Amino acid sequence: MANVRKAHYTVRISTDICTNIALGMTLEEALKEVGYLAPTIPQLWTWLDAHEDFREKYDRARQLQADMLADRTLKFVNEVLADPKAAP
Repeated sequence: MANVRKAHYTVRISTDICTNIALGMTLEEALKEVGYLAPTIPQLWTWLDAHEDFREKYDRARQLQADMLADRTLKFVNEVLADPKAAP
């Protein structure tokens, strides 16, 4: 296995990850946006287990992301219902 740098947990990094997720990014995109200070996905899982504040922010970010995706879906549905020819 390649030698992977271990990311150190900070509130700022965890907040940046959660903000990116809440704004609609995938986890992979959110970590890439944070840059070289971001954890790997397995490290992020460890952070979720070890830091209750991060776990709560992450859960909230996923809820916000789901709300945003639901709103986007409803917008598309309403557009198609208003003009069925726009469906394709």
